Amino acid sequence: MRSQEDDIRDATTKAVRQAAKDLRDRNSDSRLFGFALCTDDNVRTLYHVACTVDWVRENEMSYPDIG
Repeated sequence: MRSQEDDIRDATTKAVRQAAKDLRDRNSDSRLFGFALCTDDNVRTLYHVACTVDWVRENEMSYPDIG
């Protein structure tokens, strides 16, 4: 019997794969540098943030430790 945790794990895995695919599709000319899952303080919202290699190169002068 599947538990609620199994369902959440599967839904999260599916969402992460879809988000990564969408990012690759939108940025086909640049590799993905970083990807993270984040949540709000109440742990009610799960969202992703990401950046490309090109973005890191363009911003590393302003953020020397980013790379």
